[in-house]
Amino acid sequence: MSDDIKPSKPLLDANDLQTAVWRKIREHLEATLAKARARNDDKSQDETETAFLRGRISLAKYLLALGNPSPAPDAHEDETE
Repeated sequence: MSDDIKPSKPLLDANDLQTAVWRKIREHLEATLAKARARNDDKSQDETETAFLRGRISLAKYLLALGNPSPAPDAHEDETE
């Protein structure tokens, strides 16, 4: 996903990641990701469907990453924000 839409600061803290709601969301996203990957690997769809599936995969991965600790900021990022 493009760097310009990645959150610059963690959206979820450790307490958020322990909630039942986040666990349900994560499970749903993981299932969505698995299904989209399987359909994409099938190779029987047209270019439009492939693009749709790749977008769904990208979005699911992006949302799942909200539950990961943020990496150290890149040297080129403005750390004053």
